[in-house]
Amino acid sequence: MSVVAHLHTETSQGEYTADELAGILASRGIDVGIVSDHPRLEIQVGMPLLERLFWVIYRQRSIASDGAARYAAAVRTAGTRHPPLVLIPGVEANPYYWIDYDWRGLSLDVRGLHEHVLAFGLEPAEIARMPSVENGFHPSAARLASATAAALLALVLVVLVLRRVMSAGTKLPLARSAPRARSAPRAAAAIVLALAFIGLNRLALELDRLNQYDGDQGSLPYQLFIDAVNRAGGLTFWAHPDIDESIGRGPVKVITRPYVQHLAQTDHYTGLEGFESRVAGPGQLWDRILLDYCAGLRARPVWNLAQADFRSGNPDHLLSVVNFVDAEERSEAAVVDAIRAGRFYATGYGLGAKWRLADFRLANAGGSARSGDHLQGGETVTLTASFSRIDSGAAPLRVSVIRAGETVDERTLVASGEIVLDEPAPAGRRTYYRLIAGIDARIELATNPIFVDRRR
Repeated sequence: MSVVAHLHTETSQGEYTADELAGILASRGIDVGIVSDHPRLEIQVGMPLLERLFWVIYRQRSIASDGAARYAAAVRTAGTRHPPLVLIPGVEANPYYWIDYDWRGLSLDVRGLHEHVLAFGLEPAEIARMPSVENGFHPSAARLASATAAALLALVLVVLVLRRVMSAGTKLPLARSAPRARSAPRAAAAIVLALAFIGLNRLALELDRLNQYDGDQGSLPYQLFIDAVNRAGGLTFWAHPDIDESIGRGPVKVITRPYVQHLAQTDHYTGLEGFESRVAGPGQLWDRILLDYCAGLRARPVWNLAQADFRSGNPDHLLSVVNFVDAEERSEAAVVDAIRAGRFYATGYGLGAKWRLADFRLANAGGSARSGDHLQGGETVTLTASFSRIDSGAAPLRVSVIRAGETVDERTLVASGEIVLDEPAPAGRRTYYRLIAGIDARIELATNPIFVDRRR
């Protein structure tokens, strides 16, 4: 089935309603759409030293505006109005951002706001509870201890100063006191009360494990989000990791720089996005992550999901970024399970309308395996890849076979054809094979890997 992922509706920054989007997908022959609006779109900026007591919030429409349950129901209902389309509700989450004050320039930067993770396969209740700056993160024992100590110290200081002021006020003056002497207790009380407010503010900050005033926290907030989605039974895919933007005017800017490092530093996520050579090219980021899995340094492999990030404009753009998923049946659960297992390949730049991958498998004497599977044992393995040219005017297709990050075969197809490659099975270690293909030098198709486990 053809699957277009990462779609926005009018719920968050999109031009179309869920029903209009469903009609667009169905009219173009798409089988499945994965809608991923933002769970929350807001920035909270607090006064320095009193961030939790005095703040302002900039908020846009998002899933939270109407509620997660209503959003998910609207998406699924829109799909049923345009059979046989399946519409799956998801989120494009921004778990963390941080506030960077520039006192010299009297400006404020909001950083990391658009470091996004796509999540789907969740029920509405789980969508609303995912950890983020807005929803909160669970505190650590050390942070709770620090917050409690700050609160107790503030309380003790307040009690001591108030007792001193009250006892001084109850004494009968035997001589006229100087103005400075009379104002000293009041000044001390004001200072202590100010410190108490600062301490209480610190307590409010420390009650959460992370907040937007803690600065750059690296990959930790995203790992916490990924882990929470996994516990809820959902899938997570990193979105547009190569983004580089600075938007805003005047003293306030929203800045997001490329965050490819998060893909290498986090674990347990389902996949990533990227046809760029530095991501999907031989020996690049995706291969390094897959090699970590083969070496036992990661708990699970990582898949490559094509993402449209569609908000508005020409709907034909949806046909440019299509995944082809091998699901057991036409249902939300079956599609989610197939994507979880890696049984799909991704196409970009409209290649899916010109060439199709008809078959990709590894086989040996003991059996065969497809994308996402593991092939066991055997002395040799045979790779088979069949391509169909569905547009007679399509340019020749360049196909590369990648084994463990290295190109082991490369050829050009001018018409529908098959690639057969015999390879000796790796001894004593796990490896994998995957394909990339495209017209000219650009990567426009990427299969998920097939793994070959060590010989027994």
